[in-house]
Amino acid sequence: MPSLQGKLIRWSMRLRPRVNMSIQKSRQFLDGATKWIPTPKQNTYQEERIHDIPVLWVTPPNHNQQVILYFHGGAYIVGTIHSERSIAGNIALETGARVLIVGYRLAPEHPFPAGLDDALTAYRHLIGMGIAPQQIIVCGMSAGGGLATALLLKLKMLGESLPCAGILLSPWLDLTGTSPSTTANAKRDSGLSWRMLSPAVEAYVVGDNEVRNPLISPVFADLTGDFPPLLIQVGDVEILLDDARQLAQNAQRAGHEVKLSIWAGMIHGWHMYGMLPEVRQAIHEISAFIRQHQL
Repeated sequence: MPSLQGKLIRWSMRLRPRVNMSIQKSRQFLDGATKWIPTPKQNTYQEERIHDIPVLWVTPPNHNQQVILYFHGGAYIVGTIHSERSIAGNIALETGARVLIVGYRLAPEHPFPAGLDDALTAYRHLIGMGIAPQQIIVCGMSAGGGLATALLLKLKMLGESLPCAGILLSPWLDLTGTSPSTTANAKRDSGLSWRMLSPAVEAYVVGDNEVRNPLISPVFADLTGDFPPLLIQVGDVEILLDDARQLAQNAQRAGHEVKLSIWAGMIHGWHMYGMLPEVRQAIHEISAFIRQHQL
């Protein structure tokens, strides 16, 4: 059962005004909404650039050798290195790993594959720093979870070394909008709707690109061959619930290790609400998963 706080968040989100905003207004709104979310003060936060890509290093005290390569959500059209630094900061503090948040390029100015190219550049930069693939974990929320999965698929296609694990938080993995939960949970998920996502698909997938391209919609990928262990966390009322289920099923059928963790009553983006008991529990689960795959 969801906590009382979780129920209150879910119902309060239903009361928010449903206003169609431009992409620019949405970016400004998100920046303002996340600006004051507290982050763990024990960490250090250092902005840098990797080949003109803005990144944010989150370093906990007495950190270990692992690095979490983190991709923020925002439907590929909004979000920055700061919009989820509270989540990244709490993960860093709990796990002892450094977190590198990547400010990948966004649509419509930079449609697919620009964001994926930036993700690949950031990963290769870590390798160039002397960090072994076995010490790297890719992680992302929502569209960032889709991008993290696409990065794994791209590395697999290129024959490059894969990171030791992937962590996907409410991942957006099917941009066709045909997953059954997109309709079944439409009235239950107060954190997201397909009406919010469909303009993002039009902005992200342009030209000759096909929405069923596995690097755009990873649920259509062939996962046979090497692939790292996955932890997938998703709420049971999310419209993206079946995205997570389908990827987990595909990976399991291909013989890969997958932990699909479905959280009762949790809406899309619930990891953003750090006051929820479920968020603390989710981060504990992430930490345990990382410890299990530590060298």
